[in-house]
Amino acid sequence: MPKRIGIYRIRKTWAIAGGQNHYSHADVIAPHWTTALKAAREGRVVNWRRIDDFDRSDETFTEYEFLYAVTGQARLPREPLKEGRQA
Repeated sequence: MPKRIGIYRIRKTWAIAGGQNHYSHADVIAPHWTTALKAAREGRVVNWRRIDDFDRSDETFTEYEFLYAVTGQARLPREPLKEGRQA
């Protein structure tokens, strides 16, 4: 049985203390959304695109969240780097 592959949109929200908060999205090709989210958290997703900047942050942080499975046109979808390789 062939492996099921989908495209999943992941959001990265991040900031450096004293700077702006940033949103970035990546369309990740993976067998499941949890696999795509795990790859993002491990730094193996490299096709981030800037979406927006907002407010200011008092702390440095990075958060990742699964938004949805892409059913229409994906924007620059890409597979994550292999395990053990980071961008």
